[in-house]
Amino acid sequence: MDKIYSQKDNCYIITPSGYLDLYNIPEIQETMADLKGTDVVIECDDLRYMDSAVIRFFARFADILRETGNRLIFVNLKDYMKGIVNMVGLTDKFVFEYTGEDRA
Repeated sequence: MDKIYSQKDNCYIITPSGYLDLYNIPEIQETMADLKGTDVVIECDDLRYMDSAVIRFFARFADILRETGNRLIFVNLKDYMKGIVNMVGLTDKFVFEYTGEDRA
C-alpha cells in the first residue's frame, strides 16, 4: 500500500490494490500507524476486495481519527464493497466520495 501526504488537501492518501483481508491487516496497521491528527483518504480505484476483518479495522481507525476531528474517507469504493460495509452495519463510520467514474 502506497502512502503519500497531500499538502494541498492536508491529508494522507493511501492507495491499496488487489485484495485486503485478514492476512493484510499487519501491513495496513504498519502503513497507518502514524496517521493520527489528519484526514485519511483511501483511494479505492485499484482495490478489488475488502473483507469484514479489514472493514472492522478501518472502523476502529475511523473512531481514533474522529476523536481528533478527522475522518476516514473512501474514494471510489465499489458498490459491492460498500454493500459489505453496509451488511456489517458500519456505513456511519466512514465518508464515501466518488469522482464520477464507474462504481460497479
